[in-house]
Amino acid sequence: MVPMVTPVEPSLDELFEEKIRLSIAGPQGYAVKVCVQLLDAGGSELASELIMEASLPCGEDVWARHCGQFLRRWSSPWAYLTASSANLIIESEDLGSHLVSLRRDVRPVRLVWHTSGRTTQVRLIDEHQAKGRVVVAFYPFTHPCVPVTLISEQLHEGFEPAKPGGLFLLEYGDVQETLAVSIPQAADFSELAPEPDEQGFPRGADALQQTQAHLARWRSAGLAGPLASIRRERVVERLEQHFFKLLCGKEWVEAERAYEMSQKTANDLKLLALKTETSNSLSVLLSRDLAELRALDNEAQIDRFADMASRYGIADAVTARAAMMVCQRGGAGSALKIASICLIDASVRLALASGGPCTSTRR
Repeated sequence: MVPMVTPVEPSLDELFEEKIRLSIAGPQGYAVKVCVQLLDAGGSELASELIMEASLPCGEDVWARHCGQFLRRWSSPWAYLTASSANLIIESEDLGSHLVSLRRDVRPVRLVWHTSGRTTQVRLIDEHQAKGRVVVAFYPFTHPCVPVTLISEQLHEGFEPAKPGGLFLLEYGDVQETLAVSIPQAADFSELAPEPDEQGFPRGADALQQTQAHLARWRSAGLAGPLASIRRERVVERLEQHFFKLLCGKEWVEAERAYEMSQKTANDLKLLALKTETSNSLSVLLSRDLAELRALDNEAQIDRFADMASRYGIADAVTARAAMMVCQRGGAGSALKIASICLIDASVRLALASGGPCTSTRR
């Protein structure tokens, strides 16, 4: 009996994503069965289930059919989620057995989740053997800046967050992990993307830094459950607006919102510039250098904008650079777009308007 597996070093996740191809050569008519054995970090068995029983020789099509059926009736989801490694056991009573190791790269401390029916549970997997304190906090979607500290025992057995869910922050040593978990139930349309309560948003002397930290957590969070992306995006939008309000003032934010609701014509842009006291000379300079700015890489564009903002008295270079950096999203595009959420917002847009369509670059 000779099994042939592709890829050569398969992973456990590839098994459950149906990416492993398996064929088994051997004498005609002999029985063979394939099982998966799930193991924890210490090598102890968490679960073992039968995937396939067939007759030799067994082609890839036979394996694919049985594997798909197995995954649809899989009865040990928590064992799979918590497993650190696994074995694929191929055996025949008459021809012996073969073991195929299924690798898995996992962190010793991690959060896993599972949705079944109307419930979603989150569990803490702690295999780092007490080499540091593990702290887990929960930030509801409705109160994204107000943490609820969780006791680790709650998470070892499985913690079901209240509707509509929220963000879990896991910290141990120098490691920080975030996971946004969304509960599937929604009584009405307002619960599909609930509005965050801004009363708990940072205020005071350290508000900018605190808002930036919250933004970083929510933006980088993994997603779990239906509507998680939509709900996380609503929180990020409101935190961006709050950061913008702290940085630029309430009047600027109101002018921004009025522009967003307008037809975005050239007159609307000029009105925005008037309400935000935008520097006309900066707009002229940006219009003149637009082609050159677009040719620069992202970091060079940010440096150039920060220098211009400082030179024309819009903001000091440190503030302008920080504003553009915090508003930047990975892969979001050039600094021309990023700058539209910073102190030189209207000037940039006026420059763009003179060199192309009068459209908002805020997103």
